[in-house]
Amino acid sequence: YCRGVVGIVDIPSIVLEPTHNKQSFADEKEYHFLLKNMGEYMRQYWSDAGIENYVKEFWETYGYRDDQLDRPPSNELEVVKRRQAAVPMLIQCDKCLKWRRLPYTSNAAPLTQAQLEAWRCSDNVDVM
Repeated sequence: YCRGVVGIVDIPSIVLEPTHNKQSFADEKEYHFLLKNMGEYMRQYWSDAGIENYVKEFWETYGYRDDQLDRPPSNELEVVKRRQAAVPMLIQCDKCLKWRRLPYTSNAAPLTQAQLEAWRCSDNVDVM
């Protein structure tokens, strides 16, 4: 429920003290209480705003079904193209180590593993 939504809470470290490795909290009970309350607020927000149907339509556009969100999306050609066009491919240049966004082109063949491992900025078809 409420997948794809991020909640940000500013809590002083005195309330939820992190452990020494900053991977958890000293008081796990307080942390789980916070998660439970945030979930309730999120459900209430979705109910009050009436956006639940819009979110379902959005995910269905990209091949996800509401009852199968834990499974991979549909592999129908139409939704695969929509996903590829909406989510750009990011790749790191092997020479300068900068990350580049590759534009979606429906007629281009996907990059092979060898091409992905030795990709350089000069290989980018988008000059921008």
